[in-house]
Amino acid sequence: MAAGDASRGWRRRPVVHFLVLGALLLAVRGAMAPPPESQGGDPADPVVVSALRLAELRRAYFEQVGADPSPEEDARLVDEAVEEALLVRRARELGLDRDDRGVRTWLAQKMRFLEQGMSSELAPDEDLYRRALELGLDRDDLVVRRMLAEKMRTVASQPPAREQLSETELADFLARNADRYRQPGRVSLFHVFVSGSRGAGSPAEVRVAALLERLGQESRGPEEGVRLGDPFALGRQWRAKSQHELAKLLGISFAEAAFACPTRSWCGPVRSPYGLHLVWIVDREEARPSRLDEVRSQVAEARRSELREERLQDFLQALRERYAVVVEHPAGGVASTTLSGG
Repeated sequence: MAAGDASRGWRRRPVVHFLVLGALLLAVRGAMAPPPESQGGDPADPVVVSALRLAELRRAYFEQVGADPSPEEDARLVDEAVEEALLVRRARELGLDRDDRGVRTWLAQKMRFLEQGMSSELAPDEDLYRRALELGLDRDDLVVRRMLAEKMRTVASQPPAREQLSETELADFLARNADRYRQPGRVSLFHVFVSGSRGAGSPAEVRVAALLERLGQESRGPEEGVRLGDPFALGRQWRAKSQHELAKLLGISFAEAAFACPTRSWCGPVRSPYGLHLVWIVDREEARPSRLDEVRSQVAEARRSELREERLQDFLQALRERYAVVVEHPAGGVASTTLSGG
């Protein structure tokens, strides 16, 4: 084969086309890569939120909501982008991207995809990871950025060693969030159940009306009265049930009607998805604030979560004071905004 023919044959090979396309792709990605903030860099360098990143966030918002973000929502998207950029910068400075299993696995998979059909199918993940770093595939990768931002959030919000919550601290938190832990009103009740259709004049309607009259005339208490009804698989008596708990058993309409019944007299008929009921409220407990001993574990977990969020916000404020932040708005929009750090 002549040298010219060999050269043309080599250029026609699909793998060559793939390599050329890959090289062009990497060149474009390198040109679009964000400024040095994504690599750690000099602390004096600003943290830059690129116009491309903002466009991605706005496009994602449109795909989720079906409309462009309002000015308020757009400001929130910018704040989120700034927060992510700050966290990624600090994570890289602290080396949190090194030896991270999630980052390594993702970049290795990405490199294997880019080198499909080549020796990468058999290459160890570690080799692929290092090649990905050499090509800068981690610089503008959205998945890597999100991994690092989340890892930095976790690190920044961690409590100090042996953090203990005092009784006073828990009591103060409960007092500040009393409505959140308020004990609901509860009723204890008996009910007489009548099965069958529930339309006006139906046998079930006639029967339940007769039962209500009989129970009133004979002054039967709840223990005797329930025996006059039909069997009911969920039971004929419930103790200390909230309206929400009753609704889960017999529906919202039943729960609302039962809670409106007077105490210690037959009430009804009350409808449920199963049929008709006559209800006897034995007693009721009014809604009240919870005692700490009733909700200690929930309060402790909520307080720890609150402390984690406070630590994270303090950390983010320190980052805002440490770095200047440049927000690049899309062409035709507002000029780039610089937020100076302290």
